[in-house]
Amino acid sequence: MRADLQKAYDVAKGCKRLNPLIGKGAYDFLEKQLLRDEQIIYLSNPNVGILTAGEALKIKPFDFKNKTAGIFLITSKRLLHCSKILFNSKVEQIMMENINNVESKGGLIFAVLRIQSITNVMEIDLPNKDVIEVSRLISETIQKSKQPATTQSTLIDPIEKIKQLGELKDKGVLTEEEFIKKKEELLSKI
Repeated sequence: MRADLQKAYDVAKGCKRLNPLIGKGAYDFLEKQLLRDEQIIYLSNPNVGILTAGEALKIKPFDFKNKTAGIFLITSKRLLHCSKILFNSKVEQIMMENINNVESKGGLIFAVLRIQSITNVMEIDLPNKDVIEVSRLISETIQKSKQPATTQSTLIDPIEKIKQLGELKDKGVLTEEEFIKKKEELLSKI
């Protein structure tokens, strides 16, 4: 099992968010759905359903007809729900950049978290105690996905330039003072 999946699984197990009826096969199936460059932030085993925006208006919260038990993940890139019942496997997802609204409707013990995207609505049945945390994690992840990421290419570029300047200094094109001045300018950009 991937390290981040194992860590999320252990945290969920410690918080008692796992359904003992969901077996190893579902987690193996889930692992195959994960992208290499996405990190798992949250894992639980709620009932989840994805509906079109029009269907969602007709469905009442806490209606189990359109929901499936499975593994729900918040990753750095998307909300992902995987279910595997006998020979039927299902993957549902909403990309972070497509989420328009997150709202909840509470009951006595459980709440329904409704995540609206451009075209779909994902409804998640969660214990009341988890709704605030899940809403916060989704909001923070959306904000992070909108911020420009510092990529390795932007870090490599100044380092490569410093190497090139070092070669120019070694060849006598730049003086030691010119090299140090340019090097300091480039290092301040990292």
